[in-house]
Amino acid sequence: MRYVWNPEDFNPLDLLPARLHRQADAARALVHLIEYRRLDKRCGADGWVTLQAKYLRNVVGVEHCEALRDALAERGVISVVRSYTVGRKSFEYRIGPRFERSPFRRFLVTDKFLVRRMSRHLGRTLPDPHDPTEVGLFGWLKRLGIDARAARDFLPGFGAGAEWLRQKLLAIDMLAQGDVWFTRDRYRRVHTNFTNLWSELRRFLSVGGEPIVELDIANSQPLFFGLLAMAKWHTSQLNGRVQVTSKFGSAYTDSVNNQYFSVTSSPSPLTSLYDAGMHRRTDRADFPTDLAKYLTLVERGDFYEHLMEKSRRTRQTRDGFKESFFKHVFYANRSYPNAYAAVFREEFPTAYAILTDLKAVEPRDAPRKMQQLEADFVIGTCCRKLLAAHPGVPLLTLHDGLWTTPDHIGLVRNTVEAEFDKLGVRPLLRCRSADGRSLPPGASVQT
Repeated sequence: MRYVWNPEDFNPLDLLPARLHRQADAARALVHLIEYRRLDKRCGADGWVTLQAKYLRNVVGVEHCEALRDALAERGVISVVRSYTVGRKSFEYRIGPRFERSPFRRFLVTDKFLVRRMSRHLGRTLPDPHDPTEVGLFGWLKRLGIDARAARDFLPGFGAGAEWLRQKLLAIDMLAQGDVWFTRDRYRRVHTNFTNLWSELRRFLSVGGEPIVELDIANSQPLFFGLLAMAKWHTSQLNGRVQVTSKFGSAYTDSVNNQYFSVTSSPSPLTSLYDAGMHRRTDRADFPTDLAKYLTLVERGDFYEHLMEKSRRTRQTRDGFKESFFKHVFYANRSYPNAYAAVFREEFPTAYAILTDLKAVEPRDAPRKMQQLEADFVIGTCCRKLLAAHPGVPLLTLHDGLWTTPDHIGLVRNTVEAEFDKLGVRPLLRCRSADGRSLPPGASVQT
């Protein structure tokens, strides 16, 4: 890694004390790291980036790290919140007032020792060379182009602040110069310049001069939780267990020993959904009524609308309801009484019992499993098959969405539908242009 992005008018030699002039490149690396972390959305809701002292020393250098940090903070290059809790919270950083309005550009790093450290600690942004799917996705990411001039001209109309504008311009310029990154999180979801790009800027993207379009899975997170619930129910039936109902909703007991059965007692990766006999469409007549209803709603893409009506929140926006539902039900650290959970439990007691049981051992188990299932399906299954069988078809991912060019959206749709059919579900798949317009498969897109 030989380049960093810094404010275009930032010259470390003008702002560092003479004793630190030889560390000018390290100062640039520190500024780059702070802004890159924000661009990669590894920051708090308030925009402050948390950096562990050990990690910072490994990148910038042990001997001069604190001195550089303090000198840059004193001159307003960076801002630092100097509070920490051992093992829990580190110092927080952001670009300081001196350069908060300054556009960023790329600078060459010449310190060979710093380059070596940066490559070791900042260079972990490439695909696994032994994973053909990651290599294939990264190859198409590198071919992603952006109309930088049009994108730049588009931004001032939104009247946002200088810091907002600075970050959007940086995202545009990094893509325009082919400076891309590719990382996987603990749930194996891919994060790139493309996934983190402001949605309004996607209209300026293209591959080989062709615009890109999206195949989106409606109600994706409720759907993947539904798959998880299907697998758990199917497993419980194979093991001779029957459903019972408690004040917490549907739970399970062993039909022989009358012992409580925890749905977390067996793992449920995507492969188990295939192995559990779901290669044929499951007969939902065998399911609890509420679970069959749940699956039907998520397949139609009507899950949130149904709960909004039942909870009498029809005046709330769909996006607002969805955000609140995720916060208080699916992604809550634990199950606790609240209005959103109450209507979910009343409508879908079996799904609620499985969700509650998942959180009983590890509160984050439910969202982790949903995100892992999503990644395993979208990337580990659909992308893997498409890239292997059709390497010339452009392919990008944005979590539950697959992106390609208009001529290939039909092929992508057919692949996704076939894989879902093996799992026993047929969800609503929506084709949309980069500016959010709904499209029929194979429709032409005007740029």
